[in-house]
Amino acid sequence: MKKWYVLFNILMLLGLAACQGGKETVVEKHYVNENGTGLPVPPSHQEGGIDGGGGGNGLDGKPLESFRVDLSQQTSFQLVQKEVINKLIVRFPKLAADLMHISEERAWYLIPTELRNLPAARIGVSFKTDQIALQKLKEVWVNDLLFSKMAPREQETLVLHELIMGVRLLEFTNLLDQCLVNISIMRLVPDNEDKYKEARRDCFRKFRNASDIGDNIGLGKDIKLEDYDYETIRDITSILLTRIDSFDPQELEDYMAARGFRKYAK
Repeated sequence: MKKWYVLFNILMLLGLAACQGGKETVVEKHYVNENGTGLPVPPSHQEGGIDGGGGGNGLDGKPLESFRVDLSQQTSFQLVQKEVINKLIVRFPKLAADLMHISEERAWYLIPTELRNLPAARIGVSFKTDQIALQKLKEVWVNDLLFSKMAPREQETLVLHELIMGVRLLEFTNLLDQCLVNISIMRLVPDNEDKYKEARRDCFRKFRNASDIGDNIGLGKDIKLEDYDYETIRDITSILLTRIDSFDPQELEDYMAARGFRKYAK
């Protein structure tokens, strides 16, 4: 049991990945069986808030849920939407739909605490960085101690960076999320709202039993990002912030595919 506990904690540490400028990404935890084979197994049904191994977590006397925010109401995202997403709707609608999906289908938290610092080498840099954000497949955690002191432009950059990171992680999400992102482009056209709602209901009906870890095993994929993924995230973020009106959409789409970042159906 002790050996299993040590192995579990080691794998939890290895499951973390960091990204540029103190932005950190957690790409979901895996469980290992007691035989030590390293194969992922489902978590215990006793986890979280009930007697037998879980419990409610909080910060400064508040449950973590209290720090969840509506991203659409945050000035930083509104800037991203105005200066980037609205223009992508015209120039690169597939990416615009992805960004809107990440903004709406992920839980975003602003928490007044520091985040654990990870090795800079993991993100392809040779200097120490601050950890401003953590991202999981379904959640994004932002250190508000740092974020609240950032200039509006830097906040916008951070939010866009995390949205782009979310696009990269789409490869690893479950079948329900993949269904939802595939239909998200419909919502970009106001006249399609009713069709989108029906398609969304169909996704939930079809994949109501989707399991994150089960789907990932079935797809034969481990969640792992390389240093070039972080380079690509930084590159795309910069392109969208500085050349939103002049970049070549087809070139960017081909670049994303060539880097194994995101491949859109032709």
